[in-house]
Amino acid sequence: MRKYYLLWAVFFFGLYNVSAQPRIIPDSIAVHVEFIQNQKLSAKEYILNLFNKYDIVIFCERTHDELTQYELLVDLFSDNRFQEQVGDIFMEMGGSHYDKQINDHLLAENLSQEQSIQKALEIQRNAMWYPLWERYNYHYLLTSLYDINRSLSIDKKIKLHPTDIAVDWEEIVTAADIQTKIYNYDVQSGRDSVMGNTIVSYIARNDASSAGRKKYFLILNSAHATKGVWSFGRFRAKSAASYVFERFGERVANVLVNFENTAGMYNTVIGLPEVLPILNGKLDAAFELLGTDDRGFDIIGSPLEGKRFENMAMEDSTLTNEQVFTGFVFYKSFPKHEHVNGVPDIVDAAFKPELKRRFQLWGAITGSFLLDKELENANFIVKKNPEGLTTYWQRVMYWIGGGKQIYSFYRTAKSLDETISFIRQEIAKGSNSDYDVSETGINTFGYTLLNQGKLDAATTVLKLNVELHPNSWNTHDSYGEALLKTDRKKEAVEAYKKSLELNPDNENAKKVLQEFE
Repeated sequence: MRKYYLLWAVFFFGLYNVSAQPRIIPDSIAVHVEFIQNQKLSAKEYILNLFNKYDIVIFCERTHDELTQYELLVDLFSDNRFQEQVGDIFMEMGGSHYDKQINDHLLAENLSQEQSIQKALEIQRNAMWYPLWERYNYHYLLTSLYDINRSLSIDKKIKLHPTDIAVDWEEIVTAADIQTKIYNYDVQSGRDSVMGNTIVSYIARNDASSAGRKKYFLILNSAHATKGVWSFGRFRAKSAASYVFERFGERVANVLVNFENTAGMYNTVIGLPEVLPILNGKLDAAFELLGTDDRGFDIIGSPLEGKRFENMAMEDSTLTNEQVFTGFVFYKSFPKHEHVNGVPDIVDAAFKPELKRRFQLWGAITGSFLLDKELENANFIVKKNPEGLTTYWQRVMYWIGGGKQIYSFYRTAKSLDETISFIRQEIAKGSNSDYDVSETGINTFGYTLLNQGKLDAATTVLKLNVELHPNSWNTHDSYGEALLKTDRKKEAVEAYKKSLELNPDNENAKKVLQEFE
C-alpha cells in the first residue's frame, strides 16, 4: 500500500477566503518535521529555560558579522527573567585589559544617546587586537546593553566582560611588536587558553563573594564554544569552552545556533569551501516546510543526536553533536542571515591617522595593507547575504522535493543485488545520504518495479523493506501485494495477517484476507 505524510497548510486568498489543503511531506524528512512540530519553545525561551538547570550558558556565535543572532541576544538580555539571574556576560571580542572601560560605560548614569554612541565607538576602536573591528553587531550590542541598563537598578545592571588577548595599541610601536605580541603561532593558538582562564577566574571569584548574581552567559564563536580540540589549518587548540566545562562541569551548558557546515567541505571545481547546511539540509528543509524559524531544543533526543558534528573542524573528526553541545537553537533561516559591516563615524578625522599607523605596522608583517581612502570605508554600513547562499539553499529545497530516488541508481546499476547493497550503504550514511532510502522511498522503488512487471525484483525490494522496518504495517501490506502477484498466496496471507496485527484498521488487509477465507 502506498503511504503519504500530509501537512495541513492554510493558504489565504484575498481577505476572507481561507482554505486548508493537504501538503505532502517527503518521507526523507518526515522524522525531522515530526520532531520540530513537537517543539514548542522559541530560541529565547529555550535559552532562558536552560538557566533552570545550569548556571553557565555558552552561546555559539555564527560568523562574527552576522547580525540577526545579536537581535536574538538583545531580546534575551532585555527580558527581566534574564536580568534577575544573570549579571555577567562574557564574550570573545575585546582584550581583557579593557574590562574596566567597557563596564564604566555600561554602568554610567544618565548618558545621552549621543554620549553612549561616542563611548561605544571609542571602545570599538581600541579594545581589539586587530587594527580595527568594523563588525556592526559589536556596536549594536554595546549601545543596546547601555539602553537596557539605563532603566535598571544598580543591582540588576548587566556587565560585559571581554576575554581575548590584551593588546594596548599605544604599546605597539614597531612591526616587530605586531610579530611578537599578536601575529604569531604561539599567541594565536593560545587565545582559547587566555579566554577560558579569564572566564574561569572571574566566575570563581564572583562565586566566592557574598554579593551578586551567580549565573553567567558566554558568547563565543564556533571554535571557542565547542567542547573539545578544534583544528583549523595549522592551528589546533583546546577550546575556551573546554576550560569552563573542566572547571564547572555539570553547571555548564553550551548551545549551538543554526549556521552552515564548516567542518572542511571543499568544492574542487571552484577551489573554495563548499557552503552546505548541516545534516545535508534535511533539518533546514523541515523548518522551511513548516514555515517556522524560531525554536530551541536539547540535542539528545533530536535528529542531531548521533550525527557527526559539522559546524567546526575538530581534531577528533568522529565527534557527534551531543558530545560537543548541549542544545540547539534555530533562529532565522539561512537566507535571512544578515552579514553587516561598517559603523558610522568609527573612522573620524581624529582616529584616522592612528588607524593608518596600525595598518602600516600590520601590513609590514601580514602583507595586508589598506589604501588611505579605504580606511574610511568602515564608516559605511554594508549588508550582504550569506556567502554560498545558492548552493546552501539548493540543497534545502532539494529535500523539500523529496531527494534522489533509488530508481535513478537502479537504472545504471549492473544488477538488483548492487542496488540492494547501495540502499544499505546509503542508509548507513544517515542524513548525509542524497537518496531517499526511507521506508517510503524503498516502498516507492518496489512499486515502480511492480508496475513495470518486474515481479521478482519488486518482491525482493519489498521484502528488504520488511526487514528494515519490521514494525511498519505498511511494509508488510506492500510485501503481501507483491507476493500475491507472484502467486505465493500462503506467504501473502501471512504478510497481510502481520500487517493487520500491527494496524487493526488496515481495510486493505481485511479485504484481502476475507477473499482467502
